[in-house]
Amino acid sequence: MFSLFKHKSENPEVPEWAAFFSSSEYNEFINAINNYFKKKHVTYELGEGMLTTSENILGFASIGLTNVAQVCKQNKQRNYRKIVSDHFDSMVRAHQFETEFNKIVHDFDKVKKYIGVRLYPNDYIGHIGKELTVGKDFAGDIYSMLIFDLPESITNVQPQQIEQWGKSLEELFDIGKQNIKNSYPLNISQHKFNDIAIWFIEGDHFFAPNIVFDLNNYPKLIGSKGSIVGIPHRHS
Repeated sequence: MFSLFKHKSENPEVPEWAAFFSSSEYNEFINAINNYFKKKHVTYELGEGMLTTSENILGFASIGLTNVAQVCKQNKQRNYRKIVSDHFDSMVRAHQFETEFNKIVHDFDKVKKYIGVRLYPNDYIGHIGKELTVGKDFAGDIYSMLIFDLPESITNVQPQQIEQWGKSLEELFDIGKQNIKNSYPLNISQHKFNDIAIWFIEGDHFFAPNIVFDLNNYPKLIGSKGSIVGIPHRHS
C-alpha cells in the first residue's frame, strides 16, 4: 500500500496495473495524486489500481485509477497535475450535487428536467443489477434505461425513486427521450465509398445512439438500398 506524504527520492517501481507507464511517467502520476490530496488535507492509500481516501469527498470509499491514468499517458507529463485535478474535482462536484439531489428526488417537478433515456448493452446492466434499474429491453442485447442526466454524472433511476411520482413507465420514457433530444444535438452527415452511401450520426456526448428513437423523423436514414448507418458509441 502507498500512503500519502511518504516520498521516495527515486522513481517507484511501476505496478502491473499501470504497465503502460514508464517509471518516470508513473512517478509523475503519483506525484499529481499526492499533490491533489495534500492540498485537500486528505490522506489516502493506494492499492492495485485503486485509491481509498480517509474522507468520503469523492462519493465512493474506493475508486479506480485506470481511466485517469490512461488519460495522463496520452498527454505530456507536465499536464498530469491538471488532468488529475480536473478528474477528482469533477468527482467532488458530482458527489456534492448528488447529495443535494437525493433530498429532492421524490419531487417529480423538481427532477423532471434531469430524466433521460440511454441505451446500454445487457452485460453492462448486469454489473449494476437489472433489479436496481427502471427500463425495458430494446432489441437484441440492448437495454433501454431511465437515467438521471446530472451536471457532472449520469446515474440510473431506481425503482423506489419513481414510486411517489405517479407516472407510467411510458410517460417517463417519453419525457426522458425528449429531454435528451432537446439537450444533445446530433450531427448527421453522409459519405460515399464507391457505390455505398454511409450516414454518420455523431455527437460530442454519449447519446448518439438515441437516434433510433427518432428514426421516423429521418426517413433518409432507413429503407434506402445501399445505405448504411454508422453510429459512433461511447461507453461510460
